[in-house]
Amino acid sequence: MEPRLELVAQIFKTNTNLFRKSLDGVSREQLLARPGEDSNPMIWIAGHLTMYRGSLASLLGNKWQEPWGGIFRRGGSSRDDSRFPEAGEILEKWGEVSGLLAQAFQTARADVLDRVMPQGSSSFDGKAGGTVALLAFHESYHMGQLAYLRKWLGLGQFVG
Repeated sequence: MEPRLELVAQIFKTNTNLFRKSLDGVSREQLLARPGEDSNPMIWIAGHLTMYRGSLASLLGNKWQEPWGGIFRRGGSSRDDSRFPEAGEILEKWGEVSGLLAQAFQTARADVLDRVMPQGSSSFDGKAGGTVALLAFHESYHMGQLAYLRKWLGLGQFVG
């Protein structure tokens, strides 16, 4: 593994298991609940995380095609709850992209991480390696949201 990826890969590995725990025992009704009018439900956050994890695997060379027509993009939260897939489908895709990402971390080369990202891309340093680090932060931020929503729903914590 490229040394710059070793610690970041551990963050993603930890989040892989936390994600599964976050959705454990959550009903469809609870997955769609919103704590505020402009808040995203758990199902949107789960799909959003899966979509971005897939985009990171693609960035590192393991292509993944997002199957949901963009409903989980930033700013894309739907008010039509029927558009959201079932949690089982998201968990299946999460497993798929997690495998692709773990493999990509093992095979990514330094020249891939040093590649300059297109203007306007999200990155800490303008390079693919900075995008990897930013997406580790992004994913962990949303994991915190999932933890909060579980507690808000009365389902307890999934860490600790």
